[in-house]
Amino acid sequence: MAPITTIVHFTLAPPGVDRFLAFWQDHIRPEVSRQPGLVEGTLHRAVDPDGPFQFINVARWESAEHLEAALRATRDHLPQMGLLFQQLGVTISQNNYIETVRYTAAAGGFSVDSAAVSSPAVISASATPPIPTRTR
Repeated sequence: MAPITTIVHFTLAPPGVDRFLAFWQDHIRPEVSRQPGLVEGTLHRAVDPDGPFQFINVARWESAEHLEAALRATRDHLPQMGLLFQQLGVTISQNNYIETVRYTAAAGGFSVDSAAVSSPAVISASATPPIPTRTR
């Protein structure tokens, strides 16, 4: 069982944003936090209210099996979730990913955790050309 990251995009009309967030904090977060196999999760709120997604949830799970079980349990324990999402016109897009490259900030450039690289290529700061910047 390999770790998996799920990224879920939520689209809804601006008037429903506060109600959605309150439901997430009061009901979804506590329910999901109890599920076996959750490593961590973060719900992100859009800076631009006119952007394509008002919220994006990124959660890491110990395995795809843990994620599937948690989704089933959350639906079973929160039957009001479907009704609320329908009332708010929430549309959901979910995609799952496996970690390919892990990177962190490092003095003088960046570093790559070679254990997390899925190909034999190793990236080093000295081999990477500078990224051009754009000014307005």
